[in-house]
Amino acid sequence: MIAKAKKSYLLFLCLASHSPSALADSETMRKKDPVSVNIHFGGDRPLSSAIGIAYSFGPRFEMAIQAFKGNRSLKAEFEEKVNLPIEVTLSKADLDALAGMLVTRFLPGNSFSLLLAAGYRQDKINYALLNSDLLWDLSASLTRENVIATAGFGNQWTFDNGVNFGIDWATFSWSLAKKSNTTLDSRGLTTEEAEITDRALQFWTSDLAKVSEGPTAIFTIGYRF
Repeated sequence: MIAKAKKSYLLFLCLASHSPSALADSETMRKKDPVSVNIHFGGDRPLSSAIGIAYSFGPRFEMAIQAFKGNRSLKAEFEEKVNLPIEVTLSKADLDALAGMLVTRFLPGNSFSLLLAAGYRQDKINYALLNSDLLWDLSASLTRENVIATAGFGNQWTFDNGVNFGIDWATFSWSLAKKSNTTLDSRGLTTEEAEITDRALQFWTSDLAKVSEGPTAIFTIGYRF
């Protein structure tokens, strides 16, 4: 994530050096070219970048739709924080996430902006445990759904060539509503399996698949037309 931010910042500097008057024209460009397609990364997006499309209603008000989908392994985090018996191994721990958000942005000047957003996020964790001594295996999944509200402030610049670059310096998110559902394999659990499953679920619900409260930064790069 830090490497991506550095690359985008260097791109921003490069564009600015080739277009010295561009930053002064951001307000005019929003009025001239109201549609923009953007990539957003950072903030509460641990899996992938978000893709968004925005429309400016004049130079002061903008609305956007953003979405992201991705997956990653959680095996290292689980093994580090959950104290499993020596004979029990974690054979799989994967997180799949998707989200969509409606973002409204007020721009009182050339580039400074205030944002309010609301959206939906779903995280599904699939994991499997294996006991080599007792020859049992356990598979389970946890699905967590959140309705999220976000507020923040930042700057959005548009260059003369139509390229967008923005930084939301601080965003804060709250979970307005949440729902969790756990699915285990159909057979009955032994005492040991039940205890390990409890540990796993406590870890998933307290440490992972949760909404970041902030403050976090979000970087944007895109094109306006």
